[in-house]
Amino acid sequence: MTYAKRCKELIRPALAGFSFFFLLASGTGCPADDAPSLTTDNEGTTTGTPTATTGITTLPTPNTTDVATTDAETTTGMDTTAGDTEADTEGEDTTEGKESTGGDTCGDGVVDDGEDCDGKDLGDATCEDQGFAGGDLACNDDCTFDTSACVDAVCGNGAIEDGEDCEGKDLGGEDCMTQGLDGGVLACTAECGFDLAGCFRITCGDDAIQPPEVCDGTDLGGQDCVMQGFDGGTLACDAASACSAFDTSGCTTCGDDTVGGTEVCDGTDLNGQDCVSQGFGGGTLACNADCGGYDTSGCTNCGDSIVTAPEDCDNNEIADTNCQDLGFVGGVINCSPTCGFDTSECSDTVITACAQPGTAIDSINPTTTSTITLPAGANVADIDVFVDITHTWSADLDMFLVHDDTGTTVELAQDLCGSIDDVFAIFNDEAAIAPDCIDPVGMEGNVTPAGSLADFDGEAIGGDWTLQVTDDAGGDIGTLDEWCVYITSDAPAPPP
Repeated sequence: MTYAKRCKELIRPALAGFSFFFLLASGTGCPADDAPSLTTDNEGTTTGTPTATTGITTLPTPNTTDVATTDAETTTGMDTTAGDTEADTEGEDTTEGKESTGGDTCGDGVVDDGEDCDGKDLGDATCEDQGFAGGDLACNDDCTFDTSACVDAVCGNGAIEDGEDCEGKDLGGEDCMTQGLDGGVLACTAECGFDLAGCFRITCGDDAIQPPEVCDGTDLGGQDCVMQGFDGGTLACDAASACSAFDTSGCTTCGDDTVGGTEVCDGTDLNGQDCVSQGFGGGTLACNADCGGYDTSGCTNCGDSIVTAPEDCDNNEIADTNCQDLGFVGGVINCSPTCGFDTSECSDTVITACAQPGTAIDSINPTTTSTITLPAGANVADIDVFVDITHTWSADLDMFLVHDDTGTTVELAQDLCGSIDDVFAIFNDEAAIAPDCIDPVGMEGNVTPAGSLADFDGEAIGGDWTLQVTDDAGGDIGTLDEWCVYITSDAPAPPP
């Protein structure tokens, strides 16, 4: 409001209460910078268009119209000096506060540079944009935001509002990992902000378990292979899984026939080893019950002519075992290259027949014979002869086996073992050694005959078989105590 306008407002009530002439005499008037000139028509009413004057204002000539009434009617309503109503001149100063043209102008209803808003133009801004939960945003007269009608967020009302991270258990879909951590349990504080105390950052390899790690380096959380369902071994932590799992490759289950972990062997799985690789000549290697080593009790040094367990024999060393000891009827037992018994020459179809003549062999009876009769029905495949004679100077004796039915004769011994006494031997073609001439028994064991008993092969078993013993030196005495024939047939023997 200009000073001139304010002056008019002060004068109007003065005109109603004081003498018109007092005002005229005082010479008091409003400043001439914006004061209008007034004219009075014949009826005493001020009319016309005001004109600017300078100096002291000339007041109108009084008339019969009441001054107060005329002034009120004249000055109230349209202000002809500004062209606006009284209300307009009091509500807004149209001559001051803004330029009439050009530039950013607060109050023109348009948001210009440097203004937050302008009148009702809020630039699409809301209370939420200003950090409030809601409400009505307005604009101040200086074109800044008026947030007095905005509403702050209320923590604890169960709803996540602007300015809040969370509400109670409602985390808005967030978790520790969305907050840049590796895992854990995200929570909400009483002030509706995130509580990261339950979150963690994994550092696998620092030998310290941090959830959700189940182990970390040497820290196995008290676990071992047995607790993981194995029999033993060494448990480790699997770093490749970010410490989320155990490495059980070093654990073992002894007895599953598969070498694993620290096992040396497992059942039939000997890990490529055998008796030879363990320093033996041969045999059968096994695994100890605890899978921690090898059982070499089945290993041998076969071929050194020394019978050691578990060898049955070694080369020609068969000890005192024969086919009968192994359940066969007869035949000859041998040693295999792996130092086990070779029973290929043992037989279940052996006919054994013995005689105990007890006849004298001396100068009076230098020749003694004894006959065994066998039933017919099969042919000879092999024949051995057992002889038991008590006699001094066994070298004086000549012995023969005669198949009476065919006339075939085979010499068993002649002048053997010198002055050593007695004979206790089995004569067979398969014997690998000469007779043992050992005092006090002159001839014993398996003895190779002087002739070949194979001469009887293919002949019929049936008929008479005669042993003939002759002392061709004289002067010594003895007795034919017993003798036997063991005949292996090429067919089962007929029943007796």
